[in-house]
Amino acid sequence: MQEKRKKIVFVCGFFPLMSGGAEYQAYLLARRLQAFADVSFIYVRTAPGPQVMQSEGFTLYALPKKTFWRRFGDTFFLYIPQVNRLLKKIQPDIIYQRVASGLTGGIAHYGKTYHSTTIWHIASAHDVMMVPVRAFSRYWVFDLFNRYLRIRAIKEVTYVIAQANYQDQMLRKVFHRAADLIIGNFHPDPEGENRPQRRVRNIVWLANIKPNKHPEIFAMLARHFQNFPDVRFIMIGRDTKQFCMAEQLPNLIGKGELSQEQVNLELQKGYVLVNTSEVEGFPNTFIQAWQRYLPVLSVQVDPDNILQKHKLGVCSGTPQKLISDLQELLDFPEIRDQQGGWAHDYAAQYHSLSNIEKMLPYFGAHL
Repeated sequence: MQEKRKKIVFVCGFFPLMSGGAEYQAYLLARRLQAFADVSFIYVRTAPGPQVMQSEGFTLYALPKKTFWRRFGDTFFLYIPQVNRLLKKIQPDIIYQRVASGLTGGIAHYGKTYHSTTIWHIASAHDVMMVPVRAFSRYWVFDLFNRYLRIRAIKEVTYVIAQANYQDQMLRKVFHRAADLIIGNFHPDPEGENRPQRRVRNIVWLANIKPNKHPEIFAMLARHFQNFPDVRFIMIGRDTKQFCMAEQLPNLIGKGELSQEQVNLELQKGYVLVNTSEVEGFPNTFIQAWQRYLPVLSVQVDPDNILQKHKLGVCSGTPQKLISDLQELLDFPEIRDQQGGWAHDYAAQYHSLSNIEKMLPYFGAHL
């Protein structure tokens, strides 16, 4: 007798309608789950469109964005009633969610009440931090309610999946719960891409323009090296064209938001990837760069100290040290090449799509 197909709901953005790293990871996982389950997505739409649609075999439920309330901070808990109504309609066996918010608490409670397995996948270091309360803000009550929902979510969710050991350590310290699985992010292996012979030295930055990504540090880097005729600084992501136009540096080029295929082509031509973010979970951009023989220069982000431990690049610590670290890789391309080779081998061993297979038992797959 054929086993009944499971019903799985992802409560997160749908790639490529939303192009973030968490959405892309969820998309790759969902594609694999389609082999034995009917998969739906519930997400908050960022542009006008149908409320229910089909795409690539997925059913997509789009919720109208509550734009007015965003000024009060994290108000995703306001979507709990709408999400609950959809979940009652779908009656899923499993609910999967990435990125912590007040909505996570509502999903975990729904699962506990209606006997659905709930899986929360940590997407950032912020996810495993206690929600700060803005004591001198009129909106402190929102922060307090989000803190309550985050605590309840981590207590009631069936499984927690972490991207790195440091997230499990923070989870234990702050919320007194261990991750049920620690598994690295995953990316498709590059097909038909040979190790390139680089001539123009492209220094690549890959993120959307946001304050916590600190694009101004990358602009400072470009300004310092503007007299190096064969070194170009390439910014990829939302609003990068406008940012680069405002900086008015001849060696700083904004490409804007690109598809995954276009991003990979830019990395294929790159010399090194630079990360200037304050905090990340486990950057997907690291994996994409490593797969294409690019070491990573990072100001602060180095999950589980892998850049230093495995010599996949350098965690500089300060913007000033970032300048000297880049100078060294420009002066000694053999060091860059050696680190790029190690990075490629590391990504192949620890960040391939085979990582998804280790997650499948949590979705009820019988392997």
